[in-house]
Amino acid sequence: MTYPGAETTLPVVREDLFLPAALLRDVGASARPHRLTFPDGHRGWLVSDYAASRALLADRRFMIGVSRQPRGQPGKFTAFHDALGPLGAGSITSLDPPGHTRLRRAVGDHFRPANVAKRTEGIERIVADQIDTLVEAGRPADLLTAFARPVPSRVICDLLGAPQSDQHHFLPPTELMLSPRGTPDEVKGAFADFSDPVRAVVASKRTQPGDDLLSDMVLGNELVR
Repeated sequence: MTYPGAETTLPVVREDLFLPAALLRDVGASARPHRLTFPDGHRGWLVSDYAASRALLADRRFMIGVSRQPRGQPGKFTAFHDALGPLGAGSITSLDPPGHTRLRRAVGDHFRPANVAKRTEGIERIVADQIDTLVEAGRPADLLTAFARPVPSRVICDLLGAPQSDQHHFLPPTELMLSPRGTPDEVKGAFADFSDPVRAVVASKRTQPGDDLLSDMVLGNELVR
């Protein structure tokens, strides 16, 4: 069992692909904050239980505006921010209130239950299409590449109003950031390739807006050039 006073290094490799690392299972079971050293060298706390997590997120003494790298080679986040440049300044995942609150309100209407329900048919169509693709490919099948990865990617493209053909621009950068592998140079190259398609989609919404999240944000002047 782990305790707050016993500092350890955050594990980044799973012994079992279907289970979190043993240390993380122990921390979760203990429901206590645990002191950890992260792969990029900084020290922090891992909070796992609902009550403490909710209290921490609501406490204005804590901030999320400083990005840290929980996994992989040191320097990946620096490469990520360098590659994104001005595009990274308005990322909702790295903003504190009031900036975070403003963007959350700007996109919130798209995630109301009634509006989510309107997308049910489109999501079901995407799922059915990927199942057909999986079946047509025959055995053996890779559930990750043929289904689990493309389904959310296509749904996100539909929500944003981005062409389905652009989904391949969005997946590699995200996978590199979440993977314990991936070098800073690979991350920088992936996000540099990612920024140009994003700019093109946003530019198209300025002249041809549609019924999608990006169009609403462009028309509401929530996106910078």
